[in-house]
Amino acid sequence: MTHGQIIGGEQINRTHIALNTHEKMNKLIRTIELINEESVVFGIDNSRSNLWILMHFKDLKIKSKKICYQINNGVHQRKNTIHPKRWLKKNFNNTLELLDYINNKPYDIHYIEIEFENGWKLKDQSNAWILFETTKKSERDYIIDKMLMVAGLNAIDTDELKLKEVYSFQIMGDLIKID
Repeated sequence: MTHGQIIGGEQINRTHIALNTHEKMNKLIRTIELINEESVVFGIDNSRSNLWILMHFKDLKIKSKKICYQINNGVHQRKNTIHPKRWLKKNFNNTLELLDYINNKPYDIHYIEIEFENGWKLKDQSNAWILFETTKKSERDYIIDKMLMVAGLNAIDTDELKLKEVYSFQIMGDLIKID
């Protein structure tokens, strides 16, 4: 559909195309998969750029961590300069301290795995998903509720989801099983 508009005395024609928002709209969480009674995987586009979501778990004390990073100085880095990938050795008491440190460094994060003192584990390896492992079903459901609330998605009844099945979140809040 083409509409004419007059801007600065000139006729400008603009073509309006309906967007298929289901495929193109950015969503914080795209999918969910219950691995077992204690673990859940969230499909998150560019999950390393969305590490800010861990601010909602900022009080968790870190027991151990494995973080692979690479320095990236952006436009200030020479074209042929390639920094080596390294493992972060600095220790942090909690998630907040870790996120503050990473936020103030020019790092590209390639791998992150954190074990918390309460027994929870977080893992991001492919930049497309984040895995949470807990010690109880109620803790897993707590994480699911919190993540969905942050993403602006409707709460779900996890008892209705089958283990090891991937479900996609729709804009209106529905879940659709992916074959």
